[in-house]
Parts: sequence; structure tokens; C-alpha cells
Amino acid sequence: DAATAKELACREVGSVPAVGTTGTVNSPLLRARTMTLGPLTVDDPLFIGVDFSGISAALGEKIAGVIGFPVIWRAVTEIDAESGAISLHDPATSDALAAAWSPLTLYNRHSCMPARFEGHEGIFVLDTGAGSSSVIFHAPTTEKLGLLKHRATSDAMIGGVGGFAAARAGEVEWFELASVRFEHLPVRFATDAKGAMADAYLMGNIGGALLKDRVLIVDYQAGRFALVERRAPAR
Repeated sequence: DAATAKELACREVGSVPAVGTTGTVNSPLLRARTMTLGPLTVDDPLFIGVDFSGISAALGEKIAGVIGFPVIWRAVTEIDAESGAISLHDPATSDALAAAWSPLTLYNRHSCMPARFEGHEGIFVLDTGAGSSSVIFHAPTTEKLGLLKHRATSDAMIGGVGGFAAARAGEVEWFELASVRFEHLPVRFATDAKGAMADAYLMGNIGGALLKDRVLIVDYQAGRFALVERRAPAR
């Protein structure tokens, strides 16, 4: 968050365009001394300054920032969105997790993974920050595959960095990710080709709502991810 960075006296070293859900904003590049997350410490981390005041107001809690690729690629990261827990594992010991791994692709420094739905297959970007959505199909995918034809939909909106864009809310008969099949899945179809929703290489976004019944493990350095059943709490 740009205001938080100012409070912490982070040093501005340049600027960069930040691409959000529906647009692009020019943002400052900021340098801090260290950043620590659990057992992991990063020296001289580089941040992008973005105004998170709107998100903070919506959540009712001050959001200092977003932890992304430059931090979690250094560890094997286990994310349990339902319990709100994250575990960082040493990559050298990741095989001890005994997970059934699937291929993970990096595209523009984002986690991307293959998925299938209704006879189609392609690459989707993982967007864990979209906690209330399951899958959002990009506008080029919606148009190219004719996903709105013969499908009951209703008006919807997609929001994020850059503002809001129109979409349609509907349902796909099935969606499969890492051999996990989701039946009659509520999704959204982007209709405005803006920001990230205009990316024609990726078919869409996979949001946090799709992962709520599973634990996600990402291993960037080995190019793999896994969805595992949530462990029952110890008695």
C-alpha cells in the first residue's frame, strides 16, 4: 500500500505499470531493507506501491500490501484458504509432503495451470486474491468459444485494479483442475476486453472460491502444484 510505504519511509527507485483486473495504473517502485514472513526473510525487497484504501475499506481492515511471486517462489508454499493458514516449506524437503503434483507454468510471473471444462482445455492463471470467485473466463475466451450461447446468464461485474468491467454470471457443467472435478460450477464470463481480462493466451482466472475445500501447494522452483484434501484437526 502506497500510504503504508510512505509511513515506513521506503525508498522510491522508479515506477512501473501495474496491470489489474480491468486496467493499468502507473505505480512507484519501492525498496525496503528486509521483509520477513514466518521462517523466510528477504533482504532488500522491491515493492510496487498501489492504493489499497478501497480494498481496506471493503474488508474493514487496513491492508499493508500483497505478498506475491518474489517472496513465495523462494519456498514451497502451502495455502489453506478455508482456515486462513499459510505454511512455508524448504524446497529441499518438499518431497516429504507426498503430494500428487501437476504442472505449474509461469507466465508474466503469475502461477498458471492447465484445466479442462465442457470439452475444452487450456491455461488459467491462479488468482487467490479473488476469494469470492471460482472461475472468471477472459473476454477473448468467452467470445472465441461462444460460451454465452445457449447458456442461462445474468448481469454481473468484475472489479479490481483499474476499476470495474461488465460480465455475465452463469454456470459450467463441469470444470476439472489437477484431476479434481467440480460439477455445475458457478462462474463469470468477462465481456469487456480490459486489463487482465483481455489476455487471449490465458483462458481465465481461477479464484480462491474454487480452492476452499482443498489445500493448495505451489512449488515454483520445480514447476508444479498440488491440490490436497484438508487434514482433519488433531484431537
